[in-house]
Order: sequence, then structure tokens, then C-alpha cells
Amino acid sequence: MEIVFAVINVVVIGFLVLQLREQDKAIKDLTNRLVVRNHSEYLSTRIQPRRPPDDNPPERLSWYDDPMDGDKE
Repeated sequence: MEIVFAVINVVVIGFLVLQLREQDKAIKDLTNRLVVRNHSEYLSTRIQPRRPPDDNPPERLSWYDDPMDGDKE
């Protein structure tokens, strides 16, 4: 019976940790919105997504740069 209570406690604590993490993200976002002077400054504080890879890959300079058998272009 104690094992059941222990498992329930672990699940509840895990759920609360996840919920608190989401609340912290929301609070941080709202605080950033309040602190900035305008919308463009707010956008500059947010993490920018990665740029997509270039359409034109660099030229191969040696045999080492050639694609392997599975990486046919």
C-alpha cells in the first residue's frame, strides 16, 4: 500500500514541477513585455529560430568533401 502512495506522490510532484515550469515561462514572457519600450525591442529580446541552410552548398574541394554512398544528391 505504501508503494502505491509513493508512486502517486511522485506523479503529483512531477505534474506540479511541469506546471510551475510553464508558469515561469509565462511570467518571464509577460515581464519582458512590460520592461521593453516598444514592440520591436520586445522582438529583439526573444530567441530567434535557426536560419535554414543555404540553397547553394559550398563547392567540394577534395574527395573528403564528396558525399558518402547513402548521401546521394
